[in-house]
Amino acid sequence: MRLDRSLAPALHPFAYPGLCAPEPLRLSNGIPCSLFHQEDYRIVRLDLRVQAGACHQSEPGLALATVKMLQEGTQAHPSESWMECLDFEGAFLELTSNRDTACISVHFPSEAAEPVLNLLKEMLLCPLFSEERLRIVQVQQQQTLAIHAEKTAYVAYRALAEALFGSTHPYGSHLKVEDVEAWDTARIAGFFKRHYVPSAMRVYVAGNLTPALRRQLDRTLGSLPCGGEVAKPVVGRDFLPPVRKRIAKAGSVQSSICMGRVVCNRAHPDWMRLCVTNRILGGYFGSRLMTEIRERSGLAYGIYSHAVSLQHAGMLYIAADVNAEAETEAVAKIRAEMRRLCDEPMPEEELARVKRYESGSLLRSFDGLFAQMERCMEADAFGMDASYWERYFQTLAAFTCEDVRETARRYLDPNQMSEVVVGPPRNT
Repeated sequence: MRLDRSLAPALHPFAYPGLCAPEPLRLSNGIPCSLFHQEDYRIVRLDLRVQAGACHQSEPGLALATVKMLQEGTQAHPSESWMECLDFEGAFLELTSNRDTACISVHFPSEAAEPVLNLLKEMLLCPLFSEERLRIVQVQQQQTLAIHAEKTAYVAYRALAEALFGSTHPYGSHLKVEDVEAWDTARIAGFFKRHYVPSAMRVYVAGNLTPALRRQLDRTLGSLPCGGEVAKPVVGRDFLPPVRKRIAKAGSVQSSICMGRVVCNRAHPDWMRLCVTNRILGGYFGSRLMTEIRERSGLAYGIYSHAVSLQHAGMLYIAADVNAEAETEAVAKIRAEMRRLCDEPMPEEELARVKRYESGSLLRSFDGLFAQMERCMEADAFGMDASYWERYFQTLAAFTCEDVRETARRYLDPNQMSEVVVGPPRNT
């Protein structure tokens, strides 16, 4: 039979692929673990999530400083030799800190489990926190901040977050050079002692999890001494009313637009609907914002909208870099696209295309054991199991054009959006 390439292949509805169900395990000191076992994996990934993000700090940047200093060596091994030990075992270590949590993620060959886990235990038992290494970290962080401060997009996003949550809220505050200068090893050590305790930890491990590796997990991470109770986050809930501001940035050749508002997070029943509606607005290359702002009007090379789920709130924002002379026109067109989603019925064909795109993106995000572990971590952070993703597929399949309009009216009213534009000074 000859293939007729003039005909598009038939479309079929996507089905939920299912996730690898994690095996629960509790270590001797009470740390809960989720294990994702697959024999044909030679690499093991371990993620240690700690409730020690910016929400838990009493001083700006303390959570970030702690994460950065943890990889600067232990009392038994100074920085270079400790990292050399990890490198020798073929391990890759990444430490990150966000608004809610800190994460220690390590990939290593399964046969190197014992030495790598012992090194990880050493880092959590006796970090070095030396004055010499702190000075190096401070200089590096200050240079990073100086580079970011020259980027109009970074300045716009930072100003928008502050406008939405307030400068003292952990979601709205941002690190400054003077904050970095105030970092102190004693306060970093104190933050580590209070927050890096088993009661604030959760472990996720994926790969070929042999009985020997499981025993090694308990001999290392399971032997960490128990500390006090999990410290409650310092988070307010009085979010600010919408504002509009323009920040002059000398030397800039373009204007960065950032518009957004506080929304629900993943734990809310509306979250799934909001994600699909955001995809329609500006969440992929064929979105309405991209079509109107880039393709038809030629005002920006790229424009996207993002729905961000944080532990204690959500944030929806739109970001674009435009020619400075076109910033007013671009803002007006962005607002017009939001109003159109709120007011006009959506064509069935457009919604069908977005649902196919969203389904395909979800399927791709489940590809592989490590990716499935990430999806489970996302759900677990809000007290939900893997069935969350099955409900997402069900919500997507049942989503209608009227659902789009209702969700847009709830969350995409342009009058409820704060707006920040950072660009060159205007001639007066």
